[in-house]
Amino acid sequence: MAYRQPGVTVTEEFVNALPALAAFSLPNVIVGPVFTVLANQSAGAGSYTGGAATIAYPNKPVGSYVDTRAADPNDLISYPIEINFKNAVVQLKAGSAGSVTSPNLNTFSDATAGAFTGVQAGDIIFIAAGLNAGTYTVRSVTDANNLQINETFSATEASIGYALERNLQSSFPSGEYLNIPTSTGGVVINATNFQLPAGLTTTVSPFGSCQILSAEVLVSYRAQRIEKSNTVYEYANTQALTADFGADQIVPENPAVFGAFLALNNSVTPTNLIALDSNYLSNELLAYDDAFAILELNDVYAISVMTQSTAVHGALKSHVDGMSQPDKKMERVGIVNRTLVTTQVVDGPFTNGTTDGTGTLLTAAGATFLSDGVVPGDFVTITSPTLNAGDYTVAAVNSQTQLQLATATGTSLSGVHFTVNQNLTKQAQAAVLAAYAHSFADSRMVMTWPDVVKIPVGNTIRQLPGYFLNCAVGALTTGLPTQQGLTNLSVAVYSGVVHSTKYFSNDDLNTIAGGGVMIFVQDVLDQTPLYVRHQLTTDTSAVLFQEYSVTKNVDFVAKFIRQNHLQYIGQYNIVESTFDDLKTNAKSISNFLVEGTKRPKIGGILVSCTLSDIAQNPSSLDGIIETWTLSVPIPLNHLDITLVIS
Repeated sequence: MAYRQPGVTVTEEFVNALPALAAFSLPNVIVGPVFTVLANQSAGAGSYTGGAATIAYPNKPVGSYVDTRAADPNDLISYPIEINFKNAVVQLKAGSAGSVTSPNLNTFSDATAGAFTGVQAGDIIFIAAGLNAGTYTVRSVTDANNLQINETFSATEASIGYALERNLQSSFPSGEYLNIPTSTGGVVINATNFQLPAGLTTTVSPFGSCQILSAEVLVSYRAQRIEKSNTVYEYANTQALTADFGADQIVPENPAVFGAFLALNNSVTPTNLIALDSNYLSNELLAYDDAFAILELNDVYAISVMTQSTAVHGALKSHVDGMSQPDKKMERVGIVNRTLVTTQVVDGPFTNGTTDGTGTLLTAAGATFLSDGVVPGDFVTITSPTLNAGDYTVAAVNSQTQLQLATATGTSLSGVHFTVNQNLTKQAQAAVLAAYAHSFADSRMVMTWPDVVKIPVGNTIRQLPGYFLNCAVGALTTGLPTQQGLTNLSVAVYSGVVHSTKYFSNDDLNTIAGGGVMIFVQDVLDQTPLYVRHQLTTDTSAVLFQEYSVTKNVDFVAKFIRQNHLQYIGQYNIVESTFDDLKTNAKSISNFLVEGTKRPKIGGILVSCTLSDIAQNPSSLDGIIETWTLSVPIPLNHLDITLVIS
């Protein structure tokens, strides 16, 4: 036992001077569209009967907006309207030489060559008039001229007019139906209903084009919900999210909700969500601007956008920078993700192209193909005329104004609209990504990579937009100690990366990271957990700016100090005792941030913290100026070891 000299010890505890340590964090928010996704909704049995039909969208949520946009092959969660027919009955063929003979009244015959070729058990014989008018089911096919039926005919009869019909449902696997492409002539899609033309047909082998007589109409669509676009909504856990939207709505086609689900699976802290308003389906940028305006009224921090739109990224940068100004008092960061760029325009656009009689010589008056660096292997992308649209490889550059194409585009064309494009090498692709991140050069902007990520959905692994990675970064921002870095930190749920590990080399990944990109990788593709390669912001000008943990940590300190000074505003005069109280308060804040937040391996929120100066503002007598000197923890990114061998 250590010796202690006898005496009186007095410890001063300034209880009232302790900061009000309000339990607040750095809230994350998912910003994106919210939908109700509806698959194969029934519009009523027999609602198509061969004539024109106008059908309202069944089970459409009140006040929602149907997404009528066409399929987008570049959008991994595109959900165009799909029309299916269930129990579609078609007329296979018609005949007029049917007969029923005695004594066997269970046989239907037609002496016409191949009259019943292709007929199957279960098909229907429909007789409109005569002694045997009615509907009969084929039990078996004796041969190409004789059918056995389940029922019994009424009487012998010759020269019977009949039609052979089939319910196509028996031809499809369980849960699959006859699809009616929305591009079919006469099919009209609008925001309130869809219209089907009379006389729809489908091809049935070996009968060819067959008229659809009747069907139950099923429609798959999604309707944008806007009731969550008026403010920020908090979800404490996945159960709360499911209770609000339903388990069947936590799907990628419902981006903001699925993003919130991913966030909640990567943190035990709440996640926030704000839906885009009704502008989204026609003007995405305007919808995001509206959401950012609402966020100005809410205390949020890490903002994850569910889009790869570069225009929205620019708007987000303006928002987070503006709201982080000292007078706004709402520090925040934006998290974005963009698509991979694999091609670049070498020359063009041109609108005056012509082709020769072979369709392989493309000429553009005034072009300078040689000077502009067009080389064989580049490709011409034609956009007009529409019938000739597509990509055509350049076989040779004949002159400044003429290209030899490997395949014909169309003979003797004029007014051809085209550009000459080039496939980028992996190194060039990496450079484009680095340049995009560097264009922000902002410690408040985080760009995640890759652009495509694999995530289990139900029983399948799907390739989904990389912006779903943003949600994990936002969740970790909220859930982890603010001083903790994300480098080498694994994330949950995600199962694979595309255009990252095994796509780019390590040197290419270094190029991308050098621009300020937070890259997710795997040690073993599609098997081991995804983790952050380096927790970079888009400002790589200095360590204090590039390390995301420093940005969020300093922002937390700013918010904490501000929160614990609010008690003085308007309640105190600038007198000596006020300065004493402020100094005491500063000591408590410093002690908490340095000592009270220490964690193993990462230490406290601050390494050191001192109120270095405090004085009345000489230019504004009703103010006090405080100057704090802080030392923030810096991540250990490099460990250099030298082995001296003797």
